[in-house]
Amino acid sequence: MKWLPGALYGAALRGGAAEGHKKARAMLSQRRGQDIPEGPFDLWIHAASLGEYLMAQALIHRAHQANLRVLVTFFSSSGADIARRNEAHFAFVPLDRPRAVAHFLARTQPRQALFMKYDLWPGMTAMLRKQGIPYAVAFAQVKPGASKLWPWNPWERPAW
Repeated sequence: MKWLPGALYGAALRGGAAEGHKKARAMLSQRRGQDIPEGPFDLWIHAASLGEYLMAQALIHRAHQANLRVLVTFFSSSGADIARRNEAHFAFVPLDRPRAVAHFLARTQPRQALFMKYDLWPGMTAMLRKQGIPYAVAFAQVKPGASKLWPWNPWERPAW
């Protein structure tokens, strides 16, 4: 069940790409053909898009000052151009599928992960936990009772 959101999203992307949707085709090609940076990384920061990346700038700067090896990933391409210029290690986050996530984690070997705001994927977080890689969420706001909205989401319930 934890891999269902990634499977559905991947199917939607493939369907959109097959129908000629340019953005869907671009998102698939970014993930399929990308060169994933080789780890280990002291810190992996995932920002869904440009806004989340800008929120993480001070933290990224401090991590670099501390000589930490930082990997920054994105879900969308909106922050990619800036990250390509500013970050030594940049990639697109893989689709939330077991093989893609396992390959990504094996290649990058993050020691810890930080997700900006709400871009958590259930399969990814389950695999991080299984591999003993600590992760946290920054700048997220969760209202009391929010876990009741997602009763099928038991792998994140302890975070509420």
